[in-house]
Amino acid sequence: MQRIVLGRVKPTLSLPQALDKIRAGTRAVVVGDGHGSRVVTAGDIFEAMNEALDAGKDPKSVEIGEVKPTLPRVAVEAPPVTTTDRFGPPGSRPSLTFPEEDRFRSLLMAKDGGKEPRYLVEEIGPEGAVIVTSSEAFAGHLAKSLTICKCAGEPVHRFEPDQVRVPGVCNRPHGRPVTCSQAGIV
Repeated sequence: MQRIVLGRVKPTLSLPQALDKIRAGTRAVVVGDGHGSRVVTAGDIFEAMNEALDAGKDPKSVEIGEVKPTLPRVAVEAPPVTTTDRFGPPGSRPSLTFPEEDRFRSLLMAKDGGKEPRYLVEEIGPEGAVIVTSSEAFAGHLAKSLTICKCAGEPVHRFEPDQVRVPGVCNRPHGRPVTCSQAGIV
């Protein structure tokens, strides 16, 4: 099993605020605070921001809860949480025990045939959540530092590098030049 710690946000946060909650060394956030929590990538946020801009809306007026994530969430019941937690005192945070991890891994693999990255959100607190997945590639994708590509001109569209269809050119109709840099670097 692979585990990745992501920032967690409430569904009412604006798109730019949610983008700011992406933890260093990752490229997604967990939206929600319970059973319906889901992973929303920076690419999902950028797409929603670009759509808002093109519709003449301020991305600050769009809530992250309105974003439809592109990543599939596991559709199996989470394994039961035991009262003893190998990561701290009982009740400090839910955790899967080793036999439950084996059960979960087999459920994930049976559900998706190992082809699609499925995940489970393991809650750890109001500011973060652990994503549990059987896919090393998916875990590696989430655990990469965020790179933001911006186009020159108004409106300024944003993309992740793998979203840019033609290298160095904005996907939107104005086709302006695009430059990419790591998040946090001006």
